[in-house]
Amino acid sequence: DLAGRATVVGSADGRTAWVLAPEADDRGRHLRVRCVTDGKLTADTVVPLAGELAGRPVALGRSVLIPVANGYVYRFTPGDSQLMVGPLWRGDASGEKPQCYLTPLGADEFLATNGGRRFLRWRWPVGMKHEKAGGYWEAREPIAVPVAVVGPADRLQFLSLDVTGMAFLFDADKPGTVPVRRWHGGGDKPKSKDGQADTGRTDEDKPAIPPGKPAGPPITVAAGGRTLVVYSIEGKHLVALDPAQAEPAWVRRELAPPAAGALIGWNASGSRLIVTDQAGQVIALDAATGKDLARSPVPPAGTIAVAPAIPLGAGALVVLADGSAATVPLPSAGPND
Repeated sequence: DLAGRATVVGSADGRTAWVLAPEADDRGRHLRVRCVTDGKLTADTVVPLAGELAGRPVALGRSVLIPVANGYVYRFTPGDSQLMVGPLWRGDASGEKPQCYLTPLGADEFLATNGGRRFLRWRWPVGMKHEKAGGYWEAREPIAVPVAVVGPADRLQFLSLDVTGMAFLFDADKPGTVPVRRWHGGGDKPKSKDGQADTGRTDEDKPAIPPGKPAGPPITVAAGGRTLVVYSIEGKHLVALDPAQAEPAWVRRELAPPAAGALIGWNASGSRLIVTDQAGQVIALDAATGKDLARSPVPPAGTIAVAPAIPLGAGALVVLADGSAATVPLPSAGPND
């Protein structure tokens, strides 16, 4: 009875996983919700669904938030018999199927984009009514990925990326349209000394953000004594922004070879980034500089990865399209890797 692809989301502490599967039958549209906490199934129920999903759900405390195409954010907490309706996310959305991007903030608060250029901050404790906790903040064009959160709790900042590739850094206590800092996308591809385009190096001298639409979700990683926000452009290039600096920290253009398809995700592992492409190759980067540390062996032809690799011991775990999983080695780049 599946009416769409199942989605899996995890809690920030790694203890809880939610599996959400849209279903449809002669009774209408439903959502099967399964929750696994500490390896044990704690919820397995089917609840009515008011429309198609309008974005990726996120875990919030003991609950999961679900953006729906009717314009509202819903909530499910183990023990509920139906989804609880929350705030209206949809605002100045354009296009046939606008997306809502959610970002959790602790156990009771979250950010939600409105399908257009704005995002708002909401507070919604379990069993209580939702309310605005701040906002709005506004980019120049429609927001393309979930908003990233950086900084300590008393000095939070929000980083949003619009569809043109521009990045905007806002103070959490100063809603509006004026960012603390902005980065422009669409930079020219740097040239090597012989005038040819350089596609495989880290651009250390004022690296330019490549043109194209951001892809994500962005992640934050602590590296080299600072916090960086890492995201992709068009699934081809990887960009790291330092909120304290006017220039990107580093840019890796065309990180994966063309035959490998797009980058499908990246995870932080200590001071490394573990990057995965569609062909199942895993690349370990120095998170502070973006330089290669190691690459897994080239996978067999026809291998298709469907999720970012998970760091595991001396290698990584890759989930494949045929339903299997494989561990791949990541050779050490040196004695300190």
